[in-house]
Formats: sequence, C-alpha cells, structure tokens
Amino acid sequence: MAPEVRLFTPRHKGEKASYTVAADMWSLGAICVCLITGSPAFDLRGLFEYFDRGAEFTPENTLSSNETTKEGRDFIRAIMDRDPKRRPSAQKAMEHPWMAPSWRLSPGVPNYETK
Repeated sequence: MAPEVRLFTPRHKGEKASYTVAADMWSLGAICVCLITGSPAFDLRGLFEYFDRGAEFTPENTLSSNETTKEGRDFIRAIMDRDPKRRPSAQKAMEHPWMAPSWRLSPGVPNYETK
C-alpha cells in the first residue's frame, strides 16, 4: 500500500485522506520488488522512515543482490518515489527503457508507437 494511503495523517483538522492513481504506481513497484526478491519492499518502520523522514530507498540493495539491472532499479525507484507527484503515469512508465521492450515484443500486443 502506498505510504500516502497507509501513513496518511491529516495535516489540518478536519482534512480527509486524499490520494491519486499515483498510489497504484507505488503498488506496481511494490509488486515488482516482491516478484524479484520474494520479500516486501518495506516493513512498516522502513516505509515510515523512507516516506516521512527521507531515509534511503532500502529495496535498492536487495534488488542489486538479485541481479536487477540498473534500468530495473531506476524504474522501481521512480514509481516508488516518496513524492506521489513525481511518480510517472502508467503511460510514462510503459515508455521506460526497462518496460518498453517487454510490452512491445509480447505476442498478441498491438504494435503501438508511444509518443
């Protein structure tokens, strides 16, 4: 679950939880980390440290030790950015070098050119 969803603390009295589809991009990153490493990207404490206190992106070492390419690590780091506004949209994520070749070469997928 994206940190802005899980750790939401109203900044002002009466403020309601608010998040966007960027939370879904975070979840995609969390799924990628779990599929590659077999472990969650963050435990709750690590998530809090990363999101609220600006700690380092802890999955980096685990991804490296599982032979994830630099492009793969860059992709996951981008979609799991602590700032939801800096996370790429689904369209932009598909254009990332780590993803673009995969979906373009998959059988049965129309050959759409991204702009």
